[in-house]
Amino acid sequence: MAICARRKDKLDQAADEIRKATNGQVLAYAADVSRATDCEGLVNAVVAQWGGVDILLNNAGTSAAAAFEKVDDETWQSDWELKVMGAVRMSRLVLPT
Repeated sequence: MAICARRKDKLDQAADEIRKATNGQVLAYAADVSRATDCEGLVNAVVAQWGGVDILLNNAGTSAAAAFEKVDDETWQSDWELKVMGAVRMSRLVLPT
């Protein structure tokens, strides 16, 4: 299993918890899926480790925690890059050609 997160401390903690609970192998890769280069690096690391991606679960997210009309353009754009474009980038990288 491979997991990624922006915060290495939280990522390493989650990876350790998964390893303890499952006795399985976990590749913990620090990445921000709103950045194309981070997505590429993650997929490359998974391919190098296991030869490919069998299942992709996209669960990136954050919350502006504000009313719709109170969220500014910068926050909307940041959310779009993370939640939509992150999923698009990861899917394009792992789907068979």
